Amino acid sequence: MSGDTTSDRSSMGAFNDLLSQGNARQSAYLAASSNAETFPSGAKKLIDDIATGLDAALPDDSLGTLVEKAAKDPDVFEVCTLNALSLLSARRGLWQEAESFARLAEARNQTDLWAQRLLEAAREKRADPVLEVDAWLESRFCPEPFERMMTQPSGAVHFCPARWQPMPLGHLSDDPDTLWNAPAAKAIRKSVLDGSFSCCSRHLCPQIRERRLPSRADVLAGNSGAAEPTDRHRRLLEAGDTHVKQPPRRVSLAHDPTTNTSCPSRGIEIIALGREASDRLDHAVIARYTRFLTPVESVTLGEVGEPFASRHMMNFLKIYCREKSRRRDLHLHSNGLLPGEDVWNRLNLWQHVSSVHVHLGPSMTHSSCPRASAQLKRMLPNLHFLGHLARLKLIDELVLTLPISRETVTEIPDFVRMARHLGASRIRLTQPERCEDEQDICDPAHPDHEALTSLLGQPLLQAADIDITDLADLPSTPALEVT
Repeated sequence: MSGDTTSDRSSMGAFNDLLSQGNARQSAYLAASSNAETFPSGAKKLIDDIATGLDAALPDDSLGTLVEKAAKDPDVFEVCTLNALSLLSARRGLWQEAESFARLAEARNQTDLWAQRLLEAAREKRADPVLEVDAWLESRFCPEPFERMMTQPSGAVHFCPARWQPMPLGHLSDDPDTLWNAPAAKAIRKSVLDGSFSCCSRHLCPQIRERRLPSRADVLAGNSGAAEPTDRHRRLLEAGDTHVKQPPRRVSLAHDPTTNTSCPSRGIEIIALGREASDRLDHAVIARYTRFLTPVESVTLGEVGEPFASRHMMNFLKIYCREKSRRRDLHLHSNGLLPGEDVWNRLNLWQHVSSVHVHLGPSMTHSSCPRASAQLKRMLPNLHFLGHLARLKLIDELVLTLPISRETVTEIPDFVRMARHLGASRIRLTQPERCEDEQDICDPAHPDHEALTSLLGQPLLQAADIDITDLADLPSTPALEVT
């Protein structure tokens, strides 16, 4: 008995040493995971090495125990080690353990592409993490890395939202002209041209998740069905060049996280940058990006944060509108509390704005909430003003958006009627990017999901001004009449 105990202790000591060695490689793993030029091979080698080291120390029956330990005490395992344990479990055909480890890794870092890949591989019961979607992507094309650029609250610059494509091109402090053809930019474009899409999230990019990307054959034939200029896409695909001479067509400035609303019950607080931080953004962005944006067709503000509550974004808009010719290239996203006629005049936004997208949340729409009533009352004059601009064709489009949750689903009919009364050009119902399980009514497993699908099928929501593209993959249910 004493010999067995000594052996067990020795095995556990060896495992703990291997675990520490695996965890110690997390910094190297993070660096490899954010390097578009070496991904996925660099990160994969690290995971492989950790999995190989753990293989001899872990019998099959110990992996289930480790899942429980990782769930109870997540700080014990770094993401790279969880991924290695998922890979090891998959190689042994232990699919439940493989999925559990990958799910825990993804919970630690939602943008980790290897955690996402290993999770899907476990669901597909694949020991090698090659997915069904990979074969589909080989024949697809995405124009985003060839014509779009987006700044992020972290200061990083990407082609797409960081959740969709986590590899940065560089930093906000870098020259934007240099970033457009930086080594990382070329590597990401190469991953699209070779059909691997290795730098893109299979889970979070809606174009991949919902299989919306056009086929290469259709792009080359000029019949991809896209509203975008297919001739440009055809030329990009034919050239196969990762260096793009033309500037981006679309740029989104989303680096300022300033907000002006809070929801204490959800732990959402107002974010306000201090004067020094705002001045640093002015210095880094305004002069260089005003010049860089000269040939850009579309400039978007407010996809993150509230631009009309931001000192920096207001400064940018004031200078941009003063120095640029009037051509309606601005697309402004807001919660609607601030963009009224006085702001339009102060910034001289006339004939610079193409569209305004007003995003309402449960804290603004729930009729039984006093906070919501106060915010809606404050917002209505601005919405009437924006609707007036849309009716007079002084802006091209006013879009009102409502994220769907259990809390907002009952508000949909009233929201649609209000939006039409205000003069909205388009009414969007979307799935929120982040939603607690009890609120995620878009999930087919939610007990109220059937009520949502019934509502989406009723006549009120079948008109041309209703945009439910983001909900298109929800299972259909016979409609219930709503009056």
